[in-house]
Amino acid sequence: MNNKMMLELQKAQKELEKKRNALLEKEFTVSKGGAVTIAMTGNYEVVEIVIEKDVLEPDNKDMLEELILLAYTELFNMIKQEETAIDDELKHKFKGLPL
Repeated sequence: MNNKMMLELQKAQKELEKKRNALLEKEFTVSKGGAVTIAMTGNYEVVEIVIEKDVLEPDNKDMLEELILLAYTELFNMIKQEETAIDDELKHKFKGLPL
């Protein structure tokens, strides 16, 4: 591997690391039905769950569990999509280099 290629590879790796670190710090939030809101960081750490008082009734148990599950799944998928977009962007930008 020549020097120019090594420099390009180092540049690509630094850019990838920078974008992935920014993603880890980014906070994602999803609200379902106005009853449940969950916030999660890009490293999949749940940082907040808010449940509206009026859904805290025994009759709403199944609905509440469903809303929490839906919100969590949506957050997980949002972060996965962003990870994939970062990887795809850099693979396209630095085509031919082993990232």
